Amino acid sequence: MSQAFHAASSSRVTSNIGHRHLSLMFMVALFVCPWYLRAASGSEFPCDSATIGRHLIDGKLQKALKLSIKCEEKNLRDINESFANQILKGAYLVSAQILTTQGKFDSARERITKAKAIPDSFLVALDELVYTTDGYLLERSGRTAEAIELYQKVATPFALVELGKIHLKAGRTDDALRVITDSLKLDPSSPAAHAILGEILERSDKAAALREYRRSMALATQRRNPTVVALVYLEVARAKRGIDRLH
Repeated sequence: MSQAFHAASSSRVTSNIGHRHLSLMFMVALFVCPWYLRAASGSEFPCDSATIGRHLIDGKLQKALKLSIKCEEKNLRDINESFANQILKGAYLVSAQILTTQGKFDSARERITKAKAIPDSFLVALDELVYTTDGYLLERSGRTAEAIELYQKVATPFALVELGKIHLKAGRTDDALRVITDSLKLDPSSPAAHAILGEILERSDKAAALREYRRSMALATQRRNPTVVALVYLEVARAKRGIDRLH
């Protein structure tokens, strides 16, 4: 794939990043707000992305998956309600990312296929999550070169975080730092990017690494609009482990 093509793809995605970021935050509101409305009753709302995120940070993958599947089931039952199909699409992608982490690739593929069958609305564009979920499945199933090609083509903040993680794992620290820096330019408040940056810095500046790890945790756990992307919280779990190492 040519550099010109990658540049054009990156430019196209970057031009739409503000709209997509707003769309993702709107999607988050759809997940989280009903939980706040029900909090007084003491019931746990199935689409509470904040709880899913906490489970992922704590390494409780099965609990996170169970909650995500409950969200799928609820929105399948109530598919005619406002935005139920878009929440369902997001839940499929959350579940697919968790299943991929668990090595359950066939189940992950099934959910990605279902998610792709649901069209985006003009208010909630989830194509960025679809691309990242596709790339993560390629990455975890051993098709790393294809994952890299996809992440480079898409060049969204989430994709760049995953690309940086691949470079770091392969010992390409300079490349990892470059793409994580690019990701933070697009989304300075990305908890996942700060987690990976902390891991990069840990090799040379432990104090700076600790600051990045703490920033990652703060962004992931203190914001009222946590992202619905499971991969973000899976990377923030790195920050939690990093803080434990450096204490």
